[in-house]
Amino acid sequence: ARFEVIHVVRPKRHLPVVQLVRGNVMLPVQGLDELALDTMARRLAAHLESQQLKDGSMAGPFLPTRDQYVPPKASPIDQALAVYALARWAGQAKPDQGMTQEHLNTLEAIGRGVGYVASKLMIPLDDQDTAACALTLMTLIDCPTLVDRKALRGAMIKRILERQNTDGSFRSSKDKDAPILGTAHRALPLLAMAKLYQLTHDQTLLKPMQLASTWLDGPGKSGDLMMLAWLSQANSLLRRSGQRAADADDPLMSKAVKSLLQKQVREAGALWP
Repeated sequence: ARFEVIHVVRPKRHLPVVQLVRGNVMLPVQGLDELALDTMARRLAAHLESQQLKDGSMAGPFLPTRDQYVPPKASPIDQALAVYALARWAGQAKPDQGMTQEHLNTLEAIGRGVGYVASKLMIPLDDQDTAACALTLMTLIDCPTLVDRKALRGAMIKRILERQNTDGSFRSSKDKDAPILGTAHRALPLLAMAKLYQLTHDQTLLKPMQLASTWLDGPGKSGDLMMLAWLSQANSLLRRSGQRAADADDPLMSKAVKSLLQKQVREAGALWP
């Protein structure tokens, strides 16, 4: 289902204005198999690549009413998120099938994107550069052609760790008085550290990871669904590496799943309860 959307259009110059109403209609239930999911991923990857500019940056949001990208370039956090999405897709290539030209093109786009984002992160442009550093570090780890970029990995993890507060939270920038990361991005540093630990087994990451995990598990944290998507991955990696008990509770995850199910459209004509 989708939200109800009302369009007012003039089909042709000599025709009267008409009103179109779309949405708020239940769609038939359809199963998703591996082929359908792969097709969706390929289309999303192709779209992201089409938004990359020559210098490796990503175009900003497109406003149809103005026929412009405003701003012309995406923010550092959106740049880093787009490149990480491409890295995740490129990492799904099956070794026995080899690299297709499509994947090679994606890898080139990732390389350009990482180069652009990393250069901008040396001078913080907004209050989300900590999250952008975490996403860039994750890209360097997950992309098969960038895993040996040790110097850049070191620069990213250094910038992340120097922004951790004593309670385990992370500031949004290097400013000592900067606010903590926005809710949606709060688990990104933990996930980036968990991925790096799985790759390197660097013992110096254990304490920062424990502090961050304890802080995120603490009372009063928001069950933001985007944050929990990152947190669930981090907790999975921590369990796999023995840094989190296999039977440890995830109170935020339980809360988020309950909230998500309450908001799901289950009958025709219904939106959010």
